[in-house]
Amino acid sequence: MARLSIPCYDIKQFTWECNEGCAEASSLAICYERVWDDACDVGFEVQGKHEKVLFLLSHIQHDVDGDVVSWMFKSHERTVRYRYGRFTITVFND
Repeated sequence: MARLSIPCYDIKQFTWECNEGCAEASSLAICYERVWDDACDVGFEVQGKHEKVLFLLSHIQHDVDGDVVSWMFKSHERTVRYRYGRFTITVFND
């Protein structure tokens, strides 16, 4: 399982409240890409003060017409500190 090159955003590109971040899709050049060569998981990384945290797509919210309203991503790291889902980011389709 090889890790692919994925977008990395600065933590300051998101508005944070506790462990939840948000941003508008138009403020991110590329929202997300495939993470591993042998899996269909998609996501991006966020560069914090000291390290990068991987976020994987967990949910897509649609409106009644079927248009995408937002994408929800959850943190996913192998360390205990960033266990799956500790942090969430919502990207709004503007």
